[in-house]
Amino acid sequence: MSNKVALTILLAVVVLGAILYYRPKSTTPNEQIFCAQDVRECPGGSFVGRIPPTCEFAECPATEVKEETTASLNQKILNKEVFITPIEVVSDSRCPVDVQCIWAGEVNLKVLLEKGNVNKEVTLKLVTPVTFEGNNISLINVIPEKNTKNPFNDNEYRFTFLVTPLTAVKTGTISGTVTTSPTCPVERIPPEPQCAPRPFATAIEIRQTGKTSILKTIRSDTSGKFNTELPVGSYELKPISGSVFPSCSSVTVQVISGQNSISDISCDTGIR
Repeated sequence: MSNKVALTILLAVVVLGAILYYRPKSTTPNEQIFCAQDVRECPGGSFVGRIPPTCEFAECPATEVKEETTASLNQKILNKEVFITPIEVVSDSRCPVDVQCIWAGEVNLKVLLEKGNVNKEVTLKLVTPVTFEGNNISLINVIPEKNTKNPFNDNEYRFTFLVTPLTAVKTGTISGTVTTSPTCPVERIPPEPQCAPRPFATAIEIRQTGKTSILKTIRSDTSGKFNTELPVGSYELKPISGSVFPSCSSVTVQVISGQNSISDISCDTGIR
């Protein structure tokens, strides 16, 4: 093959390549681009797919987070400028309502707290606050109550939170003694020392006046004494009694800011 023929062939190949490279891309409306069919879950629970021509995921729809106090698992709520998202029930040892227990039990809930650019995962115990960005964050109620005859799924949980700025927290203390009496079949006047009321070590359930849910459970010691700190308000103290005796009545006490309120509790032994 002569040099002239070879040069002609080479020029033809170069020209053809240039034509193919610079040819305008097709803009035919009927041309279809197929994207993968996988989807992405958005924070609000909706799903978005990929869109041509880049096949990137579509933007998630904007979700409005309302100012609320109660949330279910994986639901984000806004409570006094703090975003709270319950993530997982770590443990729930609450006493079922149809069973008599000597301990009320507790709930441990993992939550995500967010404020501004700060976020933190913490585990909240029922009515025991944690400090986050200048606030006390408390889990104050969990429903439904446990019942051995009616078990429930995790998606039925509802958690109520209280967010209190630290500068606004006002607390007081409650103290007192739990005793049992009478201790002798016949009480004499003047009372005999051996027939004096006896200290009673027991669990004490604390509820806000007018509320049915247990806010806190404390214990009296072997000398019958108890002491606890609570936010300002009115509370009902109810010692956990025996199956029949001793029978303990509840007492109502007012917590005053910076003060100690004394409230003694008497339980009936049933001795007559």
